[in-house]
Amino acid sequence: MSKTTAAIESVRNSPDHAGLPGEFPAYAWPGGYPIIYLTEDGSVLCPDCVNGKNDSEVGNPEVDGDPQWTVVAHDCYWEGPPMQCDHCNGEIESAYGDPDAMKIKLDNLDRDDDSVLVTCEDKEAARDDQSIEGSHWECPRDMEGAYAVISDRPGLVEALEKEGYDVDASNYCPPDE
Repeated sequence: MSKTTAAIESVRNSPDHAGLPGEFPAYAWPGGYPIIYLTEDGSVLCPDCVNGKNDSEVGNPEVDGDPQWTVVAHDCYWEGPPMQCDHCNGEIESAYGDPDAMKIKLDNLDRDDDSVLVTCEDKEAARDDQSIEGSHWECPRDMEGAYAVISDRPGLVEALEKEGYDVDASNYCPPDE
């Protein structure tokens, strides 16, 4: 039995994944936590690539034993910035986000000028970041945090998250696309 076949069997036969179809799962059960897969050469693969999608060679008997395609371990990706699959370059999100990401809050509910007020409680992080979406952070002395006013646009939250911000959009209403 190849190492990859053994790894697949260990995932399928683990109590957490018993009864799942014949693929590596993308999420742990119970909980729905994202799973990453490690190869013998230390690469990280996403579930699609481990399941032979995206033109990957995982499970191909012709390359059996090749360290870049031999899956040897799997784990839940609990927290951290999005990880990149070493084969398809797809992003693998962590279950709890990046604890080091700058936390910002968007607010446009009382605004009618296509702008968004962005606040950050960490004045030092805002100073280090300097700008957001082309606008500079303001850090008044009489305020505990920092703020910036940016232009609203479709996909703003996703763009900010992709830049590494932890976005609270509870007071934000996206524009119509």
